[in-house]
Amino acid sequence: MRKRPKKTADAKPESVADMSNAEHSWLNPMSEHLATIRYEDGDPRQNGLVLLLCQGAEYIVLVKDPSSEECFRVRGVRLWDAVEAACLHLACGDAPWEPDVTEQKRKADKKSRK
Repeated sequence: MRKRPKKTADAKPESVADMSNAEHSWLNPMSEHLATIRYEDGDPRQNGLVLLLCQGAEYIVLVKDPSSEECFRVRGVRLWDAVEAACLHLACGDAPWEPDVTEQKRKADKKSRK
């Protein structure tokens, strides 16, 4: 089971960045993914990463979680459709997380250099 970001007493994720999106509250799940620094069990967490790409006639939002070495992709014909779908996956907790091969390879290369 995936670890969940830690919430503070006021039910907000523990973060070092301001995550207020009053005008665009639908972006809150993405803000939480990007800025949360601790899991519910107290373990430290690396900040999440979101990449926006355009390939051909579609936009891709690549959401990465360096701490768990997992990622997922969402595609859309319009940029905001893809961003909104990524936020929905993050909010519902049903994101199609899969192993982040790039992150795993980077960490393995880093270890082999030592």
